[in-house]
Amino acid sequence: MDDPMTAASAVRPRIARWASFAAAAALLVIVSRQIVDLSSHPRPAPIAYWQDDSVVDALDRLEKEVATGPAPQRLQEIEGELLGLFARAPLERRTIYLLIGVERLRHETARADELEDLSSDLSLRDGPFQIAHLGRLLSQGKYAEVVRRIDGLVRAYPNAAPALLTELVTLTNSGDARPSIIEKLRENPPWRPTYMNYLGDLVPDRAVYFEVFRSLIEPQWRLTAAEYGGHLTHLIDWGRIGDARDAWVTYNRRRNVEVPYGIFDGSFVRAPDDIPFGWQTWPVGSITRAFVARPANPDERALSFRFFGERTPVFGIQQVLALDPGPHVFSGKVESEDLRVALGVVWRLYCRSTTNGNYSVSAVTPPVSGTHGWQEFRVEFDVPEKDCSSQLLRPETNGRAALDTEVAGQISYTDLAIERR
Repeated sequence: MDDPMTAASAVRPRIARWASFAAAAALLVIVSRQIVDLSSHPRPAPIAYWQDDSVVDALDRLEKEVATGPAPQRLQEIEGELLGLFARAPLERRTIYLLIGVERLRHETARADELEDLSSDLSLRDGPFQIAHLGRLLSQGKYAEVVRRIDGLVRAYPNAAPALLTELVTLTNSGDARPSIIEKLRENPPWRPTYMNYLGDLVPDRAVYFEVFRSLIEPQWRLTAAEYGGHLTHLIDWGRIGDARDAWVTYNRRRNVEVPYGIFDGSFVRAPDDIPFGWQTWPVGSITRAFVARPANPDERALSFRFFGERTPVFGIQQVLALDPGPHVFSGKVESEDLRVALGVVWRLYCRSTTNGNYSVSAVTPPVSGTHGWQEFRVEFDVPEKDCSSQLLRPETNGRAALDTEVAGQISYTDLAIERR
């Protein structure tokens, strides 16, 4: 049987694995490198709005000379020339970079550090230099400044975000750095949802993850539905179904939304949150899915699908459940119009194994095809005592072979409920 979660891979974007170990290792090398000679300095692109060719020519000449390793006396003279160039062209960053290199060659570490601070404060978008500057800040324990600069780099260089956020996760393991990271997260930077997913997937100590998440759950920190969804998914993956369910109830209590036992919003009166224990949706081919008012009773709503002859075993909607062991009944109402499918359309309830994460079918509704007015359905089933701590409910074609998944027409559902019996 196909893994029911395969088609839902778009529901929760997991960590982009293209943030490879090699990329992270390369970043570590850059971050930890101390600038000890000219070759270790990033060379910025020329600034387009600076047109003093004499300054550029002088910098080209001095860079070549410094690269040859001049004597100390000559280095002092070069320093004087560079200071003069800086006075003439303060917007030409190459001057400061070359000055830093000269000071380090002269073993004037304090002076080089002072110039480095000046240069790094000119622009958070100066990516290569900012990354190199992080090493010294880390060695000095200036974690708030490190986090501030990583924030600027992630915003300025989105392609570097996976490697940078991976390193931020590593830094989160440090108890000294964690308060600065939490303070930045409370500002709701645009990369926070991605970082929280990285943290849940990569941090070796789950206590660290829970500390960070708990620090953000107060309303003023504006956790989004997607962030709550990522949190619930982590809890489910870790087998902490009870904690996940409690977090879901807390999330809805803050919104003044009642959470019933069994199916949440089985009458489809709310827009989907796309997080576990609520309706999660994702696009599937040409299928159109809508939550519509029922013509006979505009105050009631239904989930309606329209199919156009494509082959698809799933329809892009599901709900994770946390049912207690024991006997239950699944009920609802269904209507179909010219529904053409070989073996009908059904709802399947899957048990997720606590031990290996595999899925097995626990209940199936009667298959529907053709044209029918609104009619009720009812299925009795048992939730096993063991190895079924969470469940997955979703509509599907009844057949599994390719030809059996070709479907056209329309079908609608409402008043879905699962109750103990």
